Amino acid sequence: EPTIELRFADVAGIQLRPRFSGERVADGMVMVMPLGPDRSRVIYFDRTEPLRTSREPITFEEVAATFERLSGEDISGATPLWVSSTTDVSRQAVTYRKGRVLLAGDAAHIHLPIGAQGMSAGVQDAVNLGWKLALEVKGRAPEGLLDTYHGERHPVGARILTNTLAQRTLYLGGDDIAPLREVFGELVENHESVRRLLAGMVTGLDIRHDVGEGDHPLLGRRLPERELVVDGEKVSSFTLQHTGRPVLLELGGDHGLRAAAAGWADRVDLVAADFDCEVPVDGILVRPDGYVAWVAPTGAGADGLAEALTRWFGPAA
Repeated sequence: EPTIELRFADVAGIQLRPRFSGERVADGMVMVMPLGPDRSRVIYFDRTEPLRTSREPITFEEVAATFERLSGEDISGATPLWVSSTTDVSRQAVTYRKGRVLLAGDAAHIHLPIGAQGMSAGVQDAVNLGWKLALEVKGRAPEGLLDTYHGERHPVGARILTNTLAQRTLYLGGDDIAPLREVFGELVENHESVRRLLAGMVTGLDIRHDVGEGDHPLLGRRLPERELVVDGEKVSSFTLQHTGRPVLLELGGDHGLRAAAAGWADRVDLVAADFDCEVPVDGILVRPDGYVAWVAPTGAGADGLAEALTRWFGPAA
């Protein structure tokens, strides 16, 4: 059950001291995030106040009064732009697909809004599902493609619930959590690997989907942004994905990929390019959601390409 309630307000016309990481005060926590020259987002948690039971929306007067009591700063003269409150209730649907019904975003998972993870996860849910649904509607989806939506995104949602509840404990816990915060802070401060792990977890950039056999470090991960040279011009690898179609990158010359992928030319874009990759490769197949579905290490040519194309985009025309 929910145990805490955060209150939010975007205000304009007032200067406040930034508190990006959240400042613990006697009865809770306050946070101020500047959103512009004279605009800020105010967030607070008041440990002494019970959860609101009224169905009426929270008012700016409530926010201003409690924020002043907790922080000593008077924001009552500001212009409220948006006011809301939320609890830490955390829920996830057991399945994201049942027949013709598919769940995404807040319909599939809800949690304490920390680090914009709910918004990020909802967008990624939609992008993961969108291209698969499009192939299904067009009658080109291979068997089981829609089921991979649940298989790939449900573990991501479960992990977000876990880490937002952990952040809730660290940010909003009382004095009894102080030793945990101290140990956690020491790990973050002194170990780059811990910082990278946490950054990847919160941003979703560490997600790795099961896309088939192979242990290449790019396989199943989002294609990182890299500068490519296509037809003599520099192009971002992200720009190539703006069409919403799969992209097959043939890198550093003709490795037989074009011939092997000819049967999928109606739904896969083949791009010949030069690519500065830490691990040399001959080719990369990128799904419409930006995740790498197949990689050809140097010298491997088109081995396994037809199988990967069929698995994700249906049989050849």
